Amino acid sequence: MHSPADETVEVENARQIFDIARHSKSFVAIPGADHMLTDRADAAYVAAVLAAWATRYLAGTGTE
Repeated sequence: MHSPADETVEVENARQIFDIARHSKSFVAIPGADHMLTDRADAAYVAAVLAAWATRYLAGTGTE
């Protein structure tokens, strides 16, 4: 996940990390968010997307 407004990690660096990462992955843009997700709405959105993404890979672990 990355915000184009992130002043800590530029989008090019985020793309490099994404390209290097292996296995299952998704790139989610979070326009307007800062690096630390200080806006509660941004943090809640990231948490919900991450939880939904992880659920697929936790199937069969009793967390369904």
